[in-house]
Amino acid sequence: MDILTHKELTSPVEKTPNPGTLAASTLCLTLALALACSNNALAGAFVFAGSANGENLISHPRGYTGTGGQLDVNVCIVPNTPNISSMEQPVKNAIAYWNKRQPTSSNLRNHLPGGTSNIDFESIFVHELGHCVGLAHPNFATESQKTGNDRNYTKSTKGDNFDYDIAPGADGVIGSGDDLRGDDKNLHWFRLDNNNPFSIASIIDTNTYVRDVSQLPNGDLFAANGDRTVSTLFSAPNSEAIMQQGAFSGEIQRTLLHDDVATIRLAMSGIDETANTSDDYTLNLVYAGISDQNCDINVSFNDAKTGFATCRTSASSSGNHLFPTSTNVYFHPDFNWHFNNAPQCSQSTNLIAGEWRMISMPCQLDISTPNTVEAVFGDDLTPADYETRWVLYEYLPASGYRKLELTDPLKEGVGYWVTTLDSDITVDVEGEYNSNIDHPLGDGTSTGEWNLVGTPFRFDTTWADVQVIDTDGSVTTFNDTATELINDTAWHWNGSTGSYETLTLTSGTLSAFDGVWVYSKKAGTALRVPMPEAERTTQ
Repeated sequence: MDILTHKELTSPVEKTPNPGTLAASTLCLTLALALACSNNALAGAFVFAGSANGENLISHPRGYTGTGGQLDVNVCIVPNTPNISSMEQPVKNAIAYWNKRQPTSSNLRNHLPGGTSNIDFESIFVHELGHCVGLAHPNFATESQKTGNDRNYTKSTKGDNFDYDIAPGADGVIGSGDDLRGDDKNLHWFRLDNNNPFSIASIIDTNTYVRDVSQLPNGDLFAANGDRTVSTLFSAPNSEAIMQQGAFSGEIQRTLLHDDVATIRLAMSGIDETANTSDDYTLNLVYAGISDQNCDINVSFNDAKTGFATCRTSASSSGNHLFPTSTNVYFHPDFNWHFNNAPQCSQSTNLIAGEWRMISMPCQLDISTPNTVEAVFGDDLTPADYETRWVLYEYLPASGYRKLELTDPLKEGVGYWVTTLDSDITVDVEGEYNSNIDHPLGDGTSTGEWNLVGTPFRFDTTWADVQVIDTDGSVTTFNDTATELINDTAWHWNGSTGSYETLTLTSGTLSAFDGVWVYSKKAGTALRVPMPEAERTTQ
């Protein structure tokens, strides 16, 4: 029987590209349906913030009292509510998205089963759950009494003239950084160094996110928000903040935008509003079942409480901080609600006995399905044989190869090495659809590092279309300055030939399950594999 040596099964280190050879070789290349607003989501990035309660108010999830550590918040489905069995999995999924807090872009999909006659319950609940943990609409929304597209201007209070001053700037896009807002008082916390809601700072507190428009970057006049029309200005089309009011029937919008993650992490910096201090907390939403006991957030269908969907919150405040005392989410039953009760993404790939394979995850894990090595591979390969007949490795830029444990999580956008001695193995991966993920390159401090990355999608992406996120949050491509940030060639291992194949600007495609080597040149950058259009439009 043909078997691998113990050395080969222990480590794929000999399969690493030679940095000197590859670096030299590159020198030879030619380079809607509107969401109903929460009754208590008055204004701003945080509920209750505004002229009545203070523009600087920061709201927290129920249970936070100023003590740092893990904050468990129980989410319950109210007993005997309509649609009780259909609600359960989407509620769990929405909880998982907020717990994961993964910044994404290209999070709008238009292929909801049932088409435009249906409304995605899960998408709406992710939004309402954001209200229940303290976040408000970053745009005017319906509570401003504005109508039509005017609702998409960035949230503010009225200025000294007791009226909203609104006009689009030179770009003609409402909600962007050049809007003409007169003396309106901004309520949206923006990233200080770039006013880009489609990017995120590495440290998030009131030193990196502010409201004061006098601190805007040169050329900007007002805080930009995460509206879908603004997204194209930041090279992030088909993206919108979960907390932006304005979703449509027939649409899926479940993964969090950078701005959503930044806002909740700003609250998590605690009472002192400074990250990495003793009062910081980690939000951990817990599905507590169908119950009316020990519940912090209660979810139900109740046509007497809302005309569509709402989170109603009661709270007390201390200084610039608000602490909820009750939170309830209500949905109106008389809509064509779509309930996502099974993993949407299902993909499979074959492993060849005795060959090393660079592999990635084409479905989003840790939402409706677990993400551990054992959970993903253990139903196709025998867990008891791990390290003797099959094994996985990751590559850490700062320290090199690391053998994964069965309990280790697998992540989207990351490449792994896998091999097995067993024949006729088909690996099945199930989960939810991915959005664009910005995969950090290098160790964050060093230049000139190898990275093992992967595509998070089911359909092909041309290598020449990949994007690199610079340290300032700007998106670059190979048509402009990306070659200053990463090598313009990627390397994919062909297990059958025992050699590398190159992906270049003129030839090369990333397919489902593909992992590749990428050589980064600048510390603190990230790689974005853009979503193929087929991924967005195919169930």
